[in-house]
Amino acid sequence: IDNFPAIEIPVKKGPDFKCVLQDGRLFYVEAVCPKRGEKDNEVVDKPGLVPTHKIVLRLISAIKTKWQCYCEYVRQGLVRMDDPFIIAINSCAIRQTWMDTTPPYIIQALFPIDTEYVDVDPHGGGIVNHGFSYLKEITKERSGSLVSKDIFTNNKYSGISAVIYSQLHPYF
Repeated sequence: IDNFPAIEIPVKKGPDFKCVLQDGRLFYVEAVCPKRGEKDNEVVDKPGLVPTHKIVLRLISAIKTKWQCYCEYVRQGLVRMDDPFIIAINSCAIRQTWMDTTPPYIIQALFPIDTEYVDVDPHGGGIVNHGFSYLKEITKERSGSLVSKDIFTNNKYSGISAVIYSQLHPYF
């Protein structure tokens, strides 16, 4: 690969990884492994129940926290606004993500979509339509506050170039 990046780990403040392409262009990677949460935000293991919205909320929280880091890096002059900035997420600490859903949890966190639906013709029984439900916000159970699911459709987050996602545990 002609333009394979050299990866540097910043010794001072800044993103987790600074990558330098052979032509001198830079991009940055900020990595995070969100936990299960605590109290009202905790993703609890219950047989037969997958708390999809709580999982999505944990991912949104991790992404928004790293976006806030990005904003601070830009403010401090550590990262330029036109440098690509990638957020890498591994959700292996949230056990329920090991078996993903449709659409994947990360897609539900980045876009205002929700669960898959199927419309069936009540007379003939055939599928007449299918797709994904639209869901712009998730309501937190206890507080009732709304959390937007529009990271990749909201210009506010335009500094995020990409999200790399894995739910695999490194020891399994």
